[in-house]
Amino acid sequence: MLFLILILSVIYFHYTWKQFKNDQADEVLQIARSIEIMLPKENLKTLKGKPSDIDTPQYKVIKNTLKAIISVNTKARFAYIYTKQNGKIYFIADSEPAESKNYSPPGQEYTEADLAYSLPFDNGKEFVTGSVTDRWGTWISVLIPIKDEVTGKTIAVFAMDFNAKAWDTILLFKIIESGALIVSLLLAFLFLFIINAKNEMLKSDNTKHRLTENELRESEKKYRTIFENIQDVFYQTDLAGIVLEISPSIKYFSEFVKDEIIGTPVHNLYYNPDDRIILLNVIMKNGELRDYELKLKTKTGTIKHVSINARLVFDANGNPNHIDGAIRDITERKHAKKKLIESEYHLRTIIEAEPECIKIVDAEGRLLLMNPAGLAIIEADSMEQVAGQEVFGLITAEYRSAFIKMHKRVIAGESVQMEFELMGLKGARHWLETNAVPLQYHGKMVHLAHTRNITERKQAEEKLKNSEMFLKETQTIARLGTYIINIENGTWTSSDILDAILGINATYDKTLQDWNSIVHPEWLQIILDYFRNEVIAHQCKFDKEYKIIRKNDKQERWVHALGEVLYNEKNQPIKMIGTIQDITERKRIEEELIIAKEKAEESDRLKSAFLSNMSHEIRTPMNGILGFAELLKEPSLTGEEQQEYIGIIERSGTRMLNIINDIIDISKIESGSMKILISETNINQQIEYIYTFFKPEIDAKNMQLSFKNTLPSKEALIKTDREKIYAILTNLVKNAIKFTHSGSIEFGYNLKPAKPRAAGMSGYLFEPFELEFFVKDTGTGIRQEQLEIVFERFRQGSESLTRNYEGAGLGLSISKAFVEMLGGKIWVESEIGKGSIFYFTIPYNCEQEVKEVVKITDLVRDEEKQIKSLKILITEDDEISGKLLTQTIKKFGKEILKAKTGIGAVEICHNNPDIDLVLMDIQMPVMDGYEATKKIRKFNKDVIIIAQTAYALTGDKEKAITAGCNDYISKPVKKDELMAMLYKYFKEEEVNNYN
Repeated sequence: MLFLILILSVIYFHYTWKQFKNDQADEVLQIARSIEIMLPKENLKTLKGKPSDIDTPQYKVIKNTLKAIISVNTKARFAYIYTKQNGKIYFIADSEPAESKNYSPPGQEYTEADLAYSLPFDNGKEFVTGSVTDRWGTWISVLIPIKDEVTGKTIAVFAMDFNAKAWDTILLFKIIESGALIVSLLLAFLFLFIINAKNEMLKSDNTKHRLTENELRESEKKYRTIFENIQDVFYQTDLAGIVLEISPSIKYFSEFVKDEIIGTPVHNLYYNPDDRIILLNVIMKNGELRDYELKLKTKTGTIKHVSINARLVFDANGNPNHIDGAIRDITERKHAKKKLIESEYHLRTIIEAEPECIKIVDAEGRLLLMNPAGLAIIEADSMEQVAGQEVFGLITAEYRSAFIKMHKRVIAGESVQMEFELMGLKGARHWLETNAVPLQYHGKMVHLAHTRNITERKQAEEKLKNSEMFLKETQTIARLGTYIINIENGTWTSSDILDAILGINATYDKTLQDWNSIVHPEWLQIILDYFRNEVIAHQCKFDKEYKIIRKNDKQERWVHALGEVLYNEKNQPIKMIGTIQDITERKRIEEELIIAKEKAEESDRLKSAFLSNMSHEIRTPMNGILGFAELLKEPSLTGEEQQEYIGIIERSGTRMLNIINDIIDISKIESGSMKILISETNINQQIEYIYTFFKPEIDAKNMQLSFKNTLPSKEALIKTDREKIYAILTNLVKNAIKFTHSGSIEFGYNLKPAKPRAAGMSGYLFEPFELEFFVKDTGTGIRQEQLEIVFERFRQGSESLTRNYEGAGLGLSISKAFVEMLGGKIWVESEIGKGSIFYFTIPYNCEQEVKEVVKITDLVRDEEKQIKSLKILITEDDEISGKLLTQTIKKFGKEILKAKTGIGAVEICHNNPDIDLVLMDIQMPVMDGYEATKKIRKFNKDVIIIAQTAYALTGDKEKAITAGCNDYISKPVKKDELMAMLYKYFKEEEVNNYN
């Protein structure tokens, strides 16, 4: 039996030793973890573990923090932070003063470092080392990895060294305490055994009993020694507050000795006697008091901060008997904390490390422990209500997944900080901020968190953020700044928006003189008079629009200022508060609206005049056409009268056609559908053709017409839009004829060096030469005020109904648009009574090729020459147009076929491969002329196809040629033009080069 007890004792000693050792390790780990959380990591990230760190403010902050840690944790001898670089250990900072022989400067290599010091960098875990001997002695170190919050990688290690001997001494005291119990039990067993033995053994038993008593006294003596030498103060008071017992350590921070305290009221030690009442109420209500902080005063009146833990002790009958408690001096910790708070670098860290709620959660997420503050947050009535329940369900859905991941990281050994939203058991929602660390709790890894409620801060931040954003956005959008003018001292303040409006920065001297210097000089006196005579005199609000000159870029800006003057009790103005808005854009828009209104009114007037003119221009030729067509029906007309009427009808039709062509062109220009079609053009031929065309009309007015070609034929061939050049020259010559009643008209061109200009239709940034055309007349001339508007559409020398000239007022506008499309410019010089000269330019691109000119008049005069008999197909869906064509060409046709659709034309050509000529109408039902031409060309490549259309639009000829036509003629078909084409394709002896 005795042997069994001895075996159990050995086992108990071994278990006790191991358990005490683990508890000691857990205690220092928990201390080191809490310290690691409070370390200023922002400063640590900037240090590299090099000698140069010593001069940085971040190193000084870390250094002071480590000193403070050692000052309040007296069990540890050293505190330091080190890093690992290239497989070696280097100090970042330690707690020793620079003058200490044990001081390790930053960047010093720890050459005697045990392999255990590298493990936190390898596995990221914290642990307590065994005994390690180096130059400073033999130590037991607690190592806490400091990890990067983003990557989770260990960037440094925080370490605290405990003297190995002192460490083992603490454990030895624990073993002695347990040993005393075991010895007592063993002696008790022996005592019972001896009683049952023989009487002669009684003396021996008494001796052993005495020995046991001596050992117990020795144990009590040892405990008394510990009691008297411990730093914390243990005390006992009765319920009235009289000190019954107190440890001698009271002298260390109160300067009272034990005998001076015993028997006196404990509230004599309180700095604030009311704290005793509060403390007693809490103890009587809860039965205990945990970590209650208050102020005590020493014998000399010095204030000390202490933390008190106390409990209510009951007698055998269950009645409150006395109070046992412990006092810990936390003055140094308070001072260190105050110093950290005063440091700019520690402010945020300390605030975030001051949690309100404490909780412990196991690896499965079940709640093991939560203090009353935490229970209030989750709206639990007691710990029993929520103990063992999973906490994940309390996290709102938006943050639950992130919280679970954070929890797993903590269980894996990381320290994590997080903000999340929680919903209490009764539905209240709270924003929380948590600092979580891993902890060994009853042999298992758990999640220890310090959490505080930041709901009000979040709500305030959100409201402030939204308010500031809304105010800033609205002021920015409205270009609205605020100001305060202090009239008494002559200074002013302004918002950032107003500074931007005024063109100033933060360093601008904001005095009233400088304010006035920003006001536009033309407005300064007006504003000053308005302020004195209106605002101050009548005590009304300031409301004025005026100009300023910005300081930075000297721009003139319009502003609208509003303000209200504040007066003192003597009715004297002391301050004006208001806003200033940049209304420059509004003013510009208002001016543009006024201009636009004037232009719109002018446009309406011009359009009204144009419509009236157009009505006149259309009705006049129509009246001639219809009226003389009616007169032709008279049977008594002579041949001379018939020819006269027919001539009138032709001239009226030509006039009508010109008006229609102008309307079509101006419509295409305005819609942007007018295209440039570049082709080879002989300028000399163009000039000579126009001369020939208008010569009869000029002769009829008994005037002179001349032209000037300054280039030889081989240099007059250029690439441009032939039709637009023809249209421009025709419009200008017709205009000259209209306004000239006697004298002469001369037109032509000159080759001149070109000026640099932006890239135009020619594709060059600089054209070496350009052609400058001119049309000069000796007509009535143009008034100077009309020179700038003659090229505007709907404009003429007069928009009145009594004007003396024909025309829709579109010719010069069309000419200007065509010139600009070709990359040139147009202008006019004129003098009333002496005439006008119109100029325009186009780029000169010479092709150096000569072609012989064949004039249309030559072909007309050659009408007597017989063209061979032709087989002709007329495709025309309009009966009248078909008859006109038949009458025009019947003298040349041996056989004339007719088709009213494109499909019909294709069939006739397919059945008659000997057809010589097809006059193809473009606009026909079922299949248009373009498509019909393409199909005919698939089986007949030789037949001559001439397109005819009533559209007569720019680009139609090119479309017809692309479809397969040989040439193009516009409706109404003129006999001379059609004959010229017939001679071109069917009279071999004539030069085939008509343009």
